[in-house]
Amino acid sequence: MYLFIFSVAGQLKKPINMQMCNPKSSYLILIPAYKEDFVILESVQSLLNINYPAYLFKIVVLADSFELETLTQLRKLHVEVVEIPEDKQRNKSKSIRYYLDNYINEMDVCLLLDADNCVDPYILLQANAYAQNGVQILQAKRVAKNANNSMSRLDGLSEIINNHIFRKGQRVMGLSASLIGSGIFIDLSIFRKVMNQMNVFSGFDKEMEIRILREKLIIEYAEDILIYDEKVEDNEVFVNQRRRWTYAQFYFFKKVCIGSILSISSA
Repeated sequence: MYLFIFSVAGQLKKPINMQMCNPKSSYLILIPAYKEDFVILESVQSLLNINYPAYLFKIVVLADSFELETLTQLRKLHVEVVEIPEDKQRNKSKSIRYYLDNYINEMDVCLLLDADNCVDPYILLQANAYAQNGVQILQAKRVAKNANNSMSRLDGLSEIINNHIFRKGQRVMGLSASLIGSGIFIDLSIFRKVMNQMNVFSGFDKEMEIRILREKLIIEYAEDILIYDEKVEDNEVFVNQRRRWTYAQFYFFKKVCIGSILSISSA
């Protein structure tokens, strides 16, 4: 019933047409990456083609276990490269917290991307329109960058379904859009608060979403802002990806739902 109701609701959502305005908001484009040497350069190159005043955005790669040659190439592209210290318990949230705790940054908005994401040149002009209209947290529309075989097409199809139900449908019903894990625009001061003490191995986007909702903030969805995401082409990789997803669902069900019931019962 949940899926049916929000599937129908997704059909009722009219596109939001934000009028582009003069660039005002400044952007920190943050890319946490672990051993992503083969895809990071293409991603950064697409970001360097962004049509937005250079002084209003900064690209930062959080490089965890990268090859020396890749680090050298990234620095030649004049992006900021932050090497993450070795940690046996490494995870995405730890890398982000390391950067936020050790580097001063006074940008207005953080754009969180994966290492394999590519973007359109006008992405920040589009996001600026939302920011100037008071939107503090925005999930962009993630779409497939590749469709080379049946597995990548299946992965891309699941993204389309999720966008329709859990982002479009939920916003029509007055709920926040669900986060995906990349393509997230978030006010930097809110991002710092949300990331405080955050340490989760799997389900980074779920943990972040829960923390945002606890602050009674709305996550908007921008169907007109596209993030091109690399889809898996190998069966084994797909299975491992879904295994982590399933683990995250059970983990957060236990943490949030059962934890809340127990706390109410004890009270």
